[in-house]
Amino acid sequence: MVEHKNSLEKELIRSEKLKTAGQLAAGVVHEIRNPLTTIKGFMQLFQNKEHLGQEDQKYYQLIISEISRIEGIITELLNTAKPNASKEVNFDINNIIEDIVLLHKSIADEKSIEIVTDCYSLPEVKQDPDQIKKVFINIIKNCIEAMDKKGVLTITTNYIKDKEEVEITFKDTGCGMDEETLNKIGTPFYTTKEAGTGLGMLTCFRIVDEMGGSLNIKSKLGEGTTFIITVPVN
Repeated sequence: MVEHKNSLEKELIRSEKLKTAGQLAAGVVHEIRNPLTTIKGFMQLFQNKEHLGQEDQKYYQLIISEISRIEGIITELLNTAKPNASKEVNFDINNIIEDIVLLHKSIADEKSIEIVTDCYSLPEVKQDPDQIKKVFINIIKNCIEAMDKKGVLTITTNYIKDKEEVEITFKDTGCGMDEETLNKIGTPFYTTKEAGTGLGMLTCFRIVDEMGGSLNIKSKLGEGTTFIITVPVN
């Protein structure tokens, strides 16, 4: 079993990656977004010209669609590094799990994927529920995409009393990852998906790190992947 260990050395490397992504985002995002907005505006203006033929309309629509996709990547890049205003409240993580399972049930059903939950009674945590939900949604999405059909996604929660931490585990029966791929997870712009940006997991690592928790990944090629998240209660 290949294990993504939460060692001091790897945590320092991870922090440096987050810092680099933050510097990159702060330095270029707004400079790119402003002219892009202008270009998109003119394209939409030209698209509405009456003299354009149907073929030209398709080209303009394609260009505008691609500009929108770039805007989405820019927004995602900005979200990987910018600090979020704290909205800490007391809540039960099991309720968040219930929400995201319901949210993804139809997608899972389409692929004949079974989502199994094994959630134990937990103390409330004082964190930002929207940020935790963002992490869970990203991970469950990755798990579902890693399974072709008739897979199983098992989600468990547990309370580690001596550490005063809540542990959340997402385990899929998907394609898994080799050691080289596993070690690159969280690297800015690294992705194994055709339409991915490589920023989703980076955002997850940042959010969990800001909460004082940990995110570890275990995987074996051909046997699936397990994401283990710990979140301090206070």
